[in-house]
Order: sequence, then C-alpha cells, then structure tokens
Amino acid sequence: MISEQTRTRIAGARDSFPRRRQAILPSLYAIQEEVGHLSEEGVDVIAEILDLHPNDVFQVASYYSLVHTEEWGKFLIEVCVNLPCALRGADALADYVGERLGLEHGEDGHAATTADGVFTYRPTIECLAACSGAPMLQVNQRYFENLTKEKVDQILDGLRSLAARYPDRQVPALEIGKVVHATERGQL
Repeated sequence: MISEQTRTRIAGARDSFPRRRQAILPSLYAIQEEVGHLSEEGVDVIAEILDLHPNDVFQVASYYSLVHTEEWGKFLIEVCVNLPCALRGADALADYVGERLGLEHGEDGHAATTADGVFTYRPTIECLAACSGAPMLQVNQRYFENLTKEKVDQILDGLRSLAARYPDRQVPALEIGKVVHATERGQL
C-alpha cells in the first residue's frame, strides 16, 4: 500500500509543473523510493493522482533505466564501467563488489540479488556522469566516488547495517546519503 506521505509527494509534484505529464518522473521516483521498484499499484496511484491513463505512466517508466519495474533488494548497486572509470580500475572494482556480495556476473551486466534480499547488483552500467570521481558506483541513485577496495568494504558494511535498521521497508534516501558522506570523510 502506497503511503499517504508518498501520495502527497506525487500531488506536490503535480502541482509544481504546468502540465500533469511533467510530474510523472518525480512521481515514479517517489514510488520507487518507498517500495523499492515501480509496482503495478504505484503506476495506478500515479495515474489516479495525475489524472492520466496508467499506460501513460508506464510508457515513461519503461523508457528510463533508473526506474525499475522488477523487485530489487533494498540497495541497487551499479558500477560505472565507461572509459574514464575503466581507466581507473572499474572492471576490477566491479569484480570485487561481486565477490564481496557472493554474486557471479558475466559480460552481459544482468542484475543479481543476494539470498537475503539486501543487495541487487548490476555490475556494469554505462556512464553515470561522474568521471572526475572515477572509479565510482551508485547505490539507489546516490554516488560513491574515488573508490578503493577498502572504501567498498566500508560502504557495503554501512549499507548492511542500515538494512538491519529498516527490516520491513526501504531505507530512506537520506540515510544512504549519510553513508556517502561518512565514507568520503573516512568515518565508517
């Protein structure tokens, strides 16, 4: 069930744009942030609040790779493997993340989820536009840059701790942001 808070966010997005359709993308992110993916119920709620047909909502959702229509773990981890990141060790980093999570991956970049459902790992994604911070990865659309194996260990440990604090729901984006800042400061 989509919370009243998320419904209010969607209505706020609707009211902040001159055309209802312009509020689809922020509404999709609001649903995904609460549920972890874009559910059928989420599509229906967005369509209802924006007074659109559900197909209009799904067409936008299916276009963007950052909107997920399948269930994922609490954290979706994606490693950028485009040229600047690759030149700074992204391939080895992607392999290391997979090893740490106990997930195999091939050249196809298909996602896999850990047995406990905490992490979904998509080992290869093209440019995330953070070239100056290469190598980098994102977790639920939050960037972690200038990575080393040690930083990856800190990040994964911090995220696992967060997952334990929120066993029955998605981890709030603000909490993931705190892990980003703590990692940057060497505080994890």
